Amino acid sequence: MDEGELKPLLDRVVVTFPDVSVGSYPKWFDAAYKTKLTFDGRDDARVLAARDAFLGLLPVGEPQRTE
Repeated sequence: MDEGELKPLLDRVVVTFPDVSVGSYPKWFDAAYKTKLTFDGRDDARVLAARDAFLGLLPVGEPQRTE
């Protein structure tokens, strides 16, 4: 998805998880993905919870890759 489509979803995660830093990096000329997202913080459980909350907001069937 494009960064603009993701922003409202990311905003919801940022409000819910203020202790997790969320980064969004659009990739204009790469067929592998359109936007790279990062979730960083001191508490691994909170970082994973923020990531999972975001993934739960994505439309069904939207391609995703987590690392």
